[in-house]
Amino acid sequence: MRPETEYEEEQTLEMRVTRRARIASYLLSLDAEVTAEGRFRGPGWEIELSEEQAVPFGAFTLPATFVTIRCRRGLLQQVIDSLRRKFMAYGA
Repeated sequence: MRPETEYEEEQTLEMRVTRRARIASYLLSLDAEVTAEGRFRGPGWEIELSEEQAVPFGAFTLPATFVTIRCRRGLLQQVIDSLRRKFMAYGA
């Protein structure tokens, strides 16, 4: 049996093109509390950012950050949609 946590849902997204610092800045603009390096907490959710990585894309190299979202049941899709709307690349 796994221990009880305050978060019931979890998903990891790979965010390409958007710099890790920009994602962190957005989370801070939501009045998120910084609980540890790369970890942010808001009402009913917690987001952990990986270190930024360089991902080859043909002749280019793109920045990529893995974003792990943990939240109360029913909030996961809302948090994902908010991140996607904020960082959607034109033409994607």
